[in-house]
Amino acid sequence: MLYVGLIWLQPGGWISDEPMRWIGIPIAIYLFEFMVIDMYLSLAFLAWPIRSPNYFHVIDRRIYLWNWSRVGKAANSGAFAVILLVSGWVWLGTIIAVGLLVLKCVSLRWLLQAGAAGPRA
Repeated sequence: MLYVGLIWLQPGGWISDEPMRWIGIPIAIYLFEFMVIDMYLSLAFLAWPIRSPNYFHVIDRRIYLWNWSRVGKAANSGAFAVILLVSGWVWLGTIIAVGLLVLKCVSLRWLLQAGAAGPRA
């Protein structure tokens, strides 16, 4: 809701002539990464006998460190919002959102290599 509200509060919505024009682009990239890929990663713990993603270090330490450790959680969730809201630099928000998307895709590859069930053809 934070990101929908941020877009809604911008004059002109997704695209405007204001300093934060095009704000919808980094937000759309981030929401796709968060709501699609990260959701799959976050529910993947169910494939193993662990209680939550917070225990994923037992399965794969790399995935855990990059996604669910304290630093990983802060970087994946808070950094994007804070940097975008404080700086107002849409280009920086876009770079961070694309970087997070790449990280989540790499984590997804590691997850599939670790033995999580992928899409069946």
